[in-house]
Amino acid sequence: MGGDFYDVFTLHNGHVALIVADVCDKGVGAALYMALFRTLLRATALQESMVERGDAQLLGDVVAHTNEYIAVTHDHANMFATVFFGILDPRTGTLLYINGGHDAPIIASADGPRARLEPTGPALGLMGDSHFALGEDRLGAGELLLAYTDGVTDARRPADGEAFGEERLKSLMAGNAPAAAVLERVKASLADFTRDGPPFDDVTMLAVRRGA
Repeated sequence: MGGDFYDVFTLHNGHVALIVADVCDKGVGAALYMALFRTLLRATALQESMVERGDAQLLGDVVAHTNEYIAVTHDHANMFATVFFGILDPRTGTLLYINGGHDAPIIASADGPRARLEPTGPALGLMGDSHFALGEDRLGAGELLLAYTDGVTDARRPADGEAFGEERLKSLMAGNAPAAAVLERVKASLADFTRDGPPFDDVTMLAVRRGA
């Protein structure tokens, strides 16, 4: 059991919600809060009251509500989660997002990575009334978005303890392979790097490629 999760679902306006998150700690406690975070984010985003809101307002309201609920209702537990929450317009490629303290997702063209979606606010649940800024980018035709948790880059090689690292990850993103194939490429590289040793942390990834 662990605290990583990802979620993908369609909003009322046909745009696509993309979420990758990492709850602090490990084990049963982290898994329980993982379920709570995931439920709050999805259920709030799909409420009927959100139908008339634009993507920017919806993002801000959902993240603020989730942060406030965890920070106030469960303050005794000292649980928090780093969260990347993006909303993609499949037609235009416009990607609005809030990154709450999470490892910066990567956008890559066929030539390799071109942008990082850096944090726009703190982890969710740390404190009420936190400020979360809105970020924006655009997936060009054929471009790939890869979001992941730190279990990917922090994976260790048993022989010397070296971390897999961001450079190895970025080197696997060039080309035009389908998103699923890129994920399989990263998984295979991780397995080879760690030699199937005990996992350093949970590994979660989400990849989306826009059609050419």
